Amino acid sequence: MPPESVDSSLLEPSERRTLCEWKAEAEYLHVRGPQGLICNTLWRYPRAWDEAAVIAGYFSCYPARLACFVAGERVRPQASG
Repeated sequence: MPPESVDSSLLEPSERRTLCEWKAEAEYLHVRGPQGLICNTLWRYPRAWDEAAVIAGYFSCYPARLACFVAGERVRPQASG
């Protein structure tokens, strides 16, 4: 998701980091919602490498943890979780 599509006032930094050998280090964020803190729900590659640089700063999420909508349609999580 493009950064401007995310309400940054709901985000809190996480200490979690992972490394993708093709994209770079991912940083994770918690989301503060009406039910409380949803931990490590969003991630992004702030400094993505090489061909992945086009996604630098864009967010990914776990739609099973949030109600995610794209163009008004709710995103369905994969069955594997």
